[in-house]
Amino acid sequence: MQTDVVEKLKLWNPKKWAEFVDGFCKKYNMKKNIVFIGASYDLEASNTTCEFLSELKYKTSIVIDSNPANVINILKNSQSFIGYQSGLNIIADNLDVKQVMIYFPYLKNMLYTWCKKKNIGNTFFASTFDKNIEDVLNEINLEF
Repeated sequence: MQTDVVEKLKLWNPKKWAEFVDGFCKKYNMKKNIVFIGASYDLEASNTTCEFLSELKYKTSIVIDSNPANVINILKNSQSFIGYQSGLNIIADNLDVKQVMIYFPYLKNMLYTWCKKKNIGNTFFASTFDKNIEDVLNEINLEF
């Protein structure tokens, strides 16, 4: 994604995403195997984020434009999922996969409007891009 769009929408660039994933994995003492799931337009950002994570000793892989059954299988067998306000978050929520969903700041009123009520606080956590990464990590309280 272009830098000016990232800044205008207050999105996280690939380095910030890598920092967030690293902090999340450290907080929950998770394995260092990260799978990126997305569409062809996600490839450039995914590759760049994977480069940053590789420097931090994570093993990464990317699944692009995969069939729905494969995506569901990946999500179902995941320890957790970190998403960027997408349909993948909805699938993960329906599979009761522990997850963090990051929203555009102007959608903050939607943070917990669609997920299963029983998942709020123990399986599902939401925040926005305009928050400091450390603050978001400190606010997450998922039960593993």
